[in-house]
Amino acid sequence: MIQKLIKDLYRNGFCEFDSHDNLMYFHQDEGKQITEDDLNRATEIAEKHGLSVNVYGHTDLTMTIEINQET
Repeated sequence: MIQKLIKDLYRNGFCEFDSHDNLMYFHQDEGKQITEDDLNRATEIAEKHGLSVNVYGHTDLTMTIEINQET
């Protein structure tokens, strides 16, 4: 499911540059700044794949997607 999410995010202009545990870090194509709309779009994409996530700006150029672990 995570690999499908990453592929879908790539198709939508996001590029993964690091991940570990339940955190994935992305930037936009061509160094574009991350906007609130981008964060919302990434959240919608993840939810479409059935994932519960928190998406937040890490810096102006990167965002973090935290996948909530089910207990």
